Amino acid sequence: MKVKVSVAQLIKSQNEGLAMSSSHSLSVLDTCLEKQLSIYFKELGQEQVDDVYDMVVGLVEKKLINIVLAHCNNNCSKAARFLGINRNTLRVKMQQHNIVIKK
Repeated sequence: MKVKVSVAQLIKSQNEGLAMSSSHSLSVLDTCLEKQLSIYFKELGQEQVDDVYDMVVGLVEKKLINIVLAHCNNNCSKAARFLGINRNTLRVKMQQHNIVIKK
């Protein structure tokens, strides 16, 4: 499924000085997420699924961590500050998602 604007594109545009306003960026993310979840549920039809919350949060969290790490040149301390979480929390989440920094 394609999303109009990815988090990576938002970060890139911000770095290039072309960033949208913060409220607009959040609105774009909110709209994209709503659209993609609607498509997902429509395609599910009557199929029974469990743990949708964990699945969605896990997917978003893993992508977000990978993108922020790349944005911060794999500097975990900087990435943790960027995400607003403790560095140890970031490391735990990286282990949960099997995210390994290649040196």
